[in-house]
Amino acid sequence: MTRIESEKVKINKSASEVFTFLSSFSNIGSLMPEQVEGFTTEGETCKFTIKGMATLGLKYESKTPNSEVVMTKHEKGSF
Repeated sequence: MTRIESEKVKINKSASEVFTFLSSFSNIGSLMPEQVEGFTTEGETCKFTIKGMATLGLKYESKTPNSEVVMTKHEKGSF
């Protein structure tokens, strides 16, 4: 399984605000780099294309309030 992690950064928001923001794929779309096209969401899943590459999908695997949001691959980027 591929695991993608970013560097750790400090966010000047409460754990509750960060959790709420990351718990909605509608918000996650605003964090995507410019190479991402066609970002769409439906409930607990999203899909998008990286320019020149395949369509990818993510789904929420688990959410621990004010602590952790875990996303995993969603098969074939479909809803």
